[in-house]
Amino acid sequence: VGINQLRAYSPDKQLADHDPDATFVKRWVPELRDMPPVSILSHAQHPVDGYPEPIVDRIPSLKGFQADYYAIKHQPETRALAEEVYAVHGSRRKASSRTWKSNAPRAGTKRVVKPASSQIDLFGDA
Repeated sequence: VGINQLRAYSPDKQLADHDPDATFVKRWVPELRDMPPVSILSHAQHPVDGYPEPIVDRIPSLKGFQADYYAIKHQPETRALAEEVYAVHGSRRKASSRTWKSNAPRAGTKRVVKPASSQIDLFGDA
């Protein structure tokens, strides 16, 4: 609506970040169980033999979507609508000492860090 920036997630990056060993993919896509993770992670650039190629070429499609989005976003009517939305829903809080920037250590001071043993283990992994 004009307040937040456009975010277009990359399925390739999400896969590499969250399933680098392709464990999830191998579990739910039986055809790829015997494939090495590097082949699965690079499927968009180098299709795996015997597995369908991507239906959509994601990069050109994304570039076209972004161009259309920004063309619409920069129209005067869209800007006016965005200003109306921001007036109703935007933050009115002024910068204060409670902002994230104030948590940075000041010059000449030391930040106190608690030892790991005093931290709570929420997931029972320790």
